[in-house]
Amino acid sequence: MLVRVNTESRKLARYRLSAPVVFSWTDTDDLKQHAEGITRDISGGGLFIWSEACPPVGINLRCEVFLPKVNPYAQGLQVVSAGKITRLERPSNVHHREGFAVVLGAPVLVRVGDGNGQQDWILSTERCSQQ
Repeated sequence: MLVRVNTESRKLARYRLSAPVVFSWTDTDDLKQHAEGITRDISGGGLFIWSEACPPVGINLRCEVFLPKVNPYAQGLQVVSAGKITRLERPSNVHHREGFAVVLGAPVLVRVGDGNGQQDWILSTERCSQQ
């Protein structure tokens, strides 16, 4: 279930969503790194990922979010995009995990699967509206 987060200063609605995500980036030694995590929240312009692997602020990364099905007969959705890490959160008294914020750029790909191996891609060349 998606729960809207109250964000007075944000231009895009943010939703609490715990979904698996895999991401990759190139480190400072020019080596490709891969890791996985769980989203904390997501919006049309970015997402927050809880993960044991937190690339440094400023790094560009590619991420794939596997959205949960709304019912057993629904098609699965996978959102694929690239973005930049803008903030790290270290463990604290409030939360005991580390994670990072990502601002997504265009384009955003959405993969729709029917559960029988058939998949379609939908391409969005712009970030979601900031109205």
